[in-house]
Amino acid sequence: MKKVILLTCLVLATAFLVVCKHENSPPVIDDVIADPDSLGLGDTTTLSATVHDDNDDTITLMWDCIYGTFISPDSQSVMWVSPDSQGFYYLTVVAQDEHFATDTDSVEVKVVSN
Repeated sequence: MKKVILLTCLVLATAFLVVCKHENSPPVIDDVIADPDSLGLGDTTTLSATVHDDNDDTITLMWDCIYGTFISPDSQSVMWVSPDSQGFYYLTVVAQDEHFATDTDSVEVKVVSN
């Protein structure tokens, strides 16, 4: 009798694990836009990212650039203040789901003298 109960518990536990196995898909960044994508020294551009997740997981966005300043860098649409140096800057966004899967993309912004 003990063997039957143990075997039944083992079968149920295995079935539970098979049914509950969750294959996570990482988030996907569909598009990243800077508007405008060319601006003067110390000017501001609005950045936005379109992101989806096939599992409908909660997605967190994190923006990064070693130059300039972000305003609200953890949201889907942010503002970036350009540095006081001309050049091309790559503004990167990382999308992370609740299972720590990520996708990364960037947009190029040109900064010119005023």
